[in-house]
Amino acid sequence: MAAAAGEVLTVVRRQGEVYLGWVVIGAAMIGLTLCMPPFSQWLGFEPRLELTLMFVLAVWAVWHATVHPRIVVLTTGLLVVNWFVRHWIPWSAVKRLDVDNGLLIELDSGRTIRPASGGGSLGSAIRGHRVQRDMRRTIEQARIAAPEPDLARSSTDTDDGTATTLDIKVAPFLVVAGAFILYAWVTRS
Repeated sequence: MAAAAGEVLTVVRRQGEVYLGWVVIGAAMIGLTLCMPPFSQWLGFEPRLELTLMFVLAVWAVWHATVHPRIVVLTTGLLVVNWFVRHWIPWSAVKRLDVDNGLLIELDSGRTIRPASGGGSLGSAIRGHRVQRDMRRTIEQARIAAPEPDLARSSTDTDDGTATTLDIKVAPFLVVAGAFILYAWVTRS
């Protein structure tokens, strides 16, 4: 996705979800750290290993669902980072932005991209999708200020210049899992 180069104008995300995600992740990690030594009296290493892997897997899922999603607004287009997929959308491929129970990015090709960070909920519907409308306004203002589109395309681009790739972050959580497995080993009875 080399076409995503450009100056970052802003990053759009739902801050409430990001904060909630970090609180849940922090509470889970602190809870696992505090529970590990007392469990060593009743449980052997293997059950604590299973507990550690379940906690880390749950934290990984929470991180991908709350902290990871964002829309990076660049001078050349949009980089939409969803839970497990990343979309590159040049400005020339964007037909319009709309809010209908969430932010929608409609492309000239007829495709519609639904950013996870702009998703709707009952709470946002009650408030008239205020957060999603603010996101749309921010992106539209950046689009107006963006320079003329660059027509250069990479080999992974589709006909309209967009590109979609898998975006699963595993390495940080393998490190965390390794650290907690080591901790479970050290605190064994």
